[in-house]
Amino acid sequence: MGQEQEVLHDVAFRLHEAEVAKEPGSFYEEVRQCPVAHSSDHGGFWMIGRYEDVHAATRNPKAFSSADGVLIPRLPIPPQVCLEQDDPDHAHFRHPIQAWLSPGRVAELEPRIREVVRSLIQDFASGEHADVALALGEPVPAIIAAMLLGMPQDHWPIFRDQMARCLGNTANEKPEEAAIAAGEMMTMLGEALEDRRSNPRDDLVTVISELVIDGKPISSDEAISMLFLILGAGHETTAGAIAGLLYYVARDLDAQKELRADPTKITEAVEEALRLVSPLPGMARHMKESADVGGTTLNEGEWVMLMFGSANRDPAVFEDPEAFRLGRANNRHMAFGGGVHRCVGAPLARLEMRIVLEEMFDAFSEFTLDDEGAVSARYGTSRGYLRVPVRWR
Repeated sequence: MGQEQEVLHDVAFRLHEAEVAKEPGSFYEEVRQCPVAHSSDHGGFWMIGRYEDVHAATRNPKAFSSADGVLIPRLPIPPQVCLEQDDPDHAHFRHPIQAWLSPGRVAELEPRIREVVRSLIQDFASGEHADVALALGEPVPAIIAAMLLGMPQDHWPIFRDQMARCLGNTANEKPEEAAIAAGEMMTMLGEALEDRRSNPRDDLVTVISELVIDGKPISSDEAISMLFLILGAGHETTAGAIAGLLYYVARDLDAQKELRADPTKITEAVEEALRLVSPLPGMARHMKESADVGGTTLNEGEWVMLMFGSANRDPAVFEDPEAFRLGRANNRHMAFGGGVHRCVGAPLARLEMRIVLEEMFDAFSEFTLDDEGAVSARYGTSRGYLRVPVRWR
């Protein structure tokens, strides 16, 4: 890439800034001003921000490879099976997880998820206000992920702390601290894996412990990597999506009234929140061959981030993209990515979000933001809300 091109397209990667993490619309707009923006941060990489271009890149894994890593900056952990693989290796590890998280199987979890959500709401419903990012966004996906894996529910705060330290220290470029947190989590997952090999149960840890690919049992390292992926991806991004959904509904009383009057529209609210929150704003790809994107040549060996968050606010695809709108026609957002690497946990995330909103509506006749200024968000490798204070009457 020539120096002139780099200067013309240089855009600082600002998602780590608190105000940008809370409302990234202007940053995404800056990224979309050119077909491909360049950032000098984290060793230098390109950002693709327009919907059409991001969508095309997800359909071209031959050039836009996942095999060398999908995060900028990288987590201090070994390469993640499934996530950091190209086909055919990716497909071998994806299929067992996909079968376990199929829409039909996930639907069977609804009564248990609803029980968890109701119990959490009961813990704060007697008061007048609560921070729903902490009271619901944080615990719901962690408890459900632990439940799927067959881990005790009291482990979820431990996993949450480990993942938060791992992602937060990675984002702040503190690799030693991040590695310690990742090591703690992998040790705990390794202990669970060894236990299931001796004492199998009806849970995902047991399924993975017994997994055979191409006639060969997977290694312990591969099994732990799969568990780390499920626990991390299944929790961190969904936590952000749940808190974001409650944020947008709490600040829009007209939409809230419409949803209460017609609960079938709750699925529309879930999809619109996913579009706006985009809990995974971008994922990296390593160029395995050159490709042209909007007149810019991305050369073999360069790093690229596919900016799903920016694509989801592209006015060329979404009318009035910064607004939370029910009934948005053809909401083709890419909150779960695209192509062969589209998030396998999408059905579970959608179910958790729907149940949380339904149960909030059942518990409170109306809830509103307690203090818009107190709402805060952060970006590690995913985007989520730290505080969403609401009150009710």
